[in-house]
Amino acid sequence: MQWKHFVFFPLAEVLADTRPAPKRVWVVFNHDGTSQGSPNRASLITVATFAKDRQKIAQKTFPGLTVMLFSGDRNEDPEDDPEVPLPVR
Repeated sequence: MQWKHFVFFPLAEVLADTRPAPKRVWVVFNHDGTSQGSPNRASLITVATFAKDRQKIAQKTFPGLTVMLFSGDRNEDPEDDPEVPLPVR
């Protein structure tokens, strides 16, 4: 699927129809910033959706790319997990 498949659909409704997310969720954004450098509206809605009942335990940014890891385990520490290579910034 491409971006044009979502042009006429409200993002919140599209995300509401996704299957339930597991305890850990990786979210990857491609060019998600506005011209002022802040996250765009779609990114904010996506983060709000997948952060519900989870905490962000890791985030890393690369040129044009943002990667976040959310966990439903409130006691999870990414420093103790070798599978989580991204430190929280």
